Amino acid sequence: HMNVFFNGGVFFRPPTVSNVYNGNFSFDFVEGIGNEFAWGLELGYSIRYPKWAGNLNLYRTSWENKPVIESVFRGGERLLVAVPDLGSIHQGGEFDIAYKTPWYFDVEGLVSYGDWRWTGASKAVYYDPSTGLPTDSFDVDANGVLVGDAAQFQIGGSIKIKPAKGVYIKGRISYFDKHYADFDAVSLQLENKGRQSWRLPSYYTIDVHAGWTIKLKKIDVSIRASVLNILDEFYISDASNNAYTQSFDATGASVYVGQGRRWTASVGVKF
Repeated sequence: HMNVFFNGGVFFRPPTVSNVYNGNFSFDFVEGIGNEFAWGLELGYSIRYPKWAGNLNLYRTSWENKPVIESVFRGGERLLVAVPDLGSIHQGGEFDIAYKTPWYFDVEGLVSYGDWRWTGASKAVYYDPSTGLPTDSFDVDANGVLVGDAAQFQIGGSIKIKPAKGVYIKGRISYFDKHYADFDAVSLQLENKGRQSWRLPSYYTIDVHAGWTIKLKKIDVSIRASVLNILDEFYISDASNNAYTQSFDATGASVYVGQGRRWTASVGVKF
């Protein structure tokens, strides 16, 4: 009924072509790019019974010497900037549980919490893409800056009602928080060293799914329908920091608005 597991590993990767060359056709090298190194640990516990089950997973991954190569505008012209040796730490835990009640419904729940941060300080170098030569350098400090582009806290739950054999209706709610806008390392200089990017507003969505499986001798016909974001909730699903200004807030970010209410339907035949 119970299972405990442990995983551990190390990962070495030599510089990739996109990180070594500076992006022009002269194949000039970006200076200071070395081998990447990562290690990770994972500990898990699961329990299984006919009526209920649960899983717990804890993890930590450390990535060192991780290069960041970006194209930026400076003084009205496009330049390439290379930050050779940053790092990151991803750690957190996940828990999910499912319970088949003795009545006509089942319940499920999950919680995921992460603490994902950049580490390290480095000297970034500007390259002129037309000549392939370095033009300027500056110091970047990313220590403690939370990783953007993904929600680090999620919680969700669902109830699946089974009023008759082969028929179900399932409602699900999902909540997302601790989501920071993606950003470029170039902005973490001068007075902005170690500064957090814009934190997106938390949001939740509610989805409803329904299905009916009809058995016709040796053929099963399955009818499925879903209404996603049934409350037509307005939310921002992703963002990029400082797309317009160096304000590190909503006024300078470009955003992606989540999809509103929508529905899908399908019919499947198994024989």
